[in-house]
Amino acid sequence: MREGGEQDRSSEGSTRRMIQKKKGGQGTMKKTLLAALIVCASTMGLPLGGFTQTPQYGGILKIVNPTSPAVIGYFKEMGPQDVSAAFPAIETLMDYTSRRELRPFLAESVDVNEKNATITFHLRKAIKFHDGTDFNADAVAFNFTHFKELKRLQYGEKVKSVEILDPYVVRLRLTEYNNMLIHGLGWFFMWSKQALTTKSPDWLRANPVGTGPFRLVEWKRDDHIKWERNKDYWQKGRPYLDGREVRYVPDPVTASEMMQTKQVDMWTNTPVRDQADLEKKGFVRNSGYAGFCNMIFLNTTDPNKPTGKLKVREAIEYALDKPAMAKALGFGYAIPLKMTAPEGEWGYDPTS
Repeated sequence: MREGGEQDRSSEGSTRRMIQKKKGGQGTMKKTLLAALIVCASTMGLPLGGFTQTPQYGGILKIVNPTSPAVIGYFKEMGPQDVSAAFPAIETLMDYTSRRELRPFLAESVDVNEKNATITFHLRKAIKFHDGTDFNADAVAFNFTHFKELKRLQYGEKVKSVEILDPYVVRLRLTEYNNMLIHGLGWFFMWSKQALTTKSPDWLRANPVGTGPFRLVEWKRDDHIKWERNKDYWQKGRPYLDGREVRYVPDPVTASEMMQTKQVDMWTNTPVRDQADLEKKGFVRNSGYAGFCNMIFLNTTDPNKPTGKLKVREAIEYALDKPAMAKALGFGYAIPLKMTAPEGEWGYDPTS
């Protein structure tokens, strides 16, 4: 769980595959592993016993992760790996619960009017960005307008106008409404307007200025990143941790040794082989919904392309031994896919 709410965005990497020190407990986990849309992982494991105990304040969570972000504060240039690395500092208007239900977060409530094609965000008050500026309608409207112009706003082409109705109310007028728009426009990160308008791109690349539970202490690309507790965080009593430290170690042998010698508490985006090895040694494998899957999509819409032909796609399907690939590559965690969405995920059709 995220320290400030339901969804855990504090873990490094959106697939949230991790190995942790064993503390007991029991639960169900899933992760996604796709090789040309062939296999998907699903496994049972043990979550941290701490999830069922009374939360304790203090301490620094130490994490090892294979890849380092290239940019952590200049959203114009950030990819999924960069955004996930900045999760401790940045937050969204709406967020997902552990059941993946979208709910208001920085927004206190959200009104969707499908008939008039509008989304109205009623914002929480008394929230500050890390630079001390107010989180308000002016900042939110600027974020929507700014990133729409930069083509970094998902479904931005559907946003006809951004209106400030009140110091803490923002309305989006849309060209049309469909039920996917709220996901892209609600799960949208808020950045300090002052930072975006007064700081240079070079400064922004290394300094995420959001509303999140942790503030950046130090980032050395390809080596480490350190965060400290945001003492002015808007959710009283959160976060529980004093800080977080992430070491970027691409070599799995070294990372595994760091886990086994207790240099770190958690290994995120762990290679599947090492997940199996450490689980046998008593470590906990904890996994969750894979928000950013690695996939290979075939071009099925262009009839002039080989994969645009049904017979070619059928030949590929028949030629691939998916159960054997799942067994060889998945180390017991993977199952063959019948379609892009695995069982239990959005889009899965049990009748197909």
